[in-house]
Formats: sequence, structure tokens, C-alpha cells
Amino acid sequence: AGAAALHNRGLASSCTRTAYSSRVTRVMASL
Repeated sequence: AGAAALHNRGLASSCTRTAYSSRVTRVMASL
């Protein structure tokens, strides 16, 4: 259970990081 929670947390953080970087890229492109 602990390993699954850790894996899910890592998955969520990587997904958030990807969404954040794509948003930053979009903002930079619109400037």
C-alpha cells in the first residue's frame, strides 16, 4: 500500500510538472 501511494504521488507530481512546463512554454510563446 505504501509503495502504491508513493508511486501514485510520483505520477501525480510528474503530471503536474508536465502541465506546468507546457503552460510556461505557452505563455513564453505568447509574449
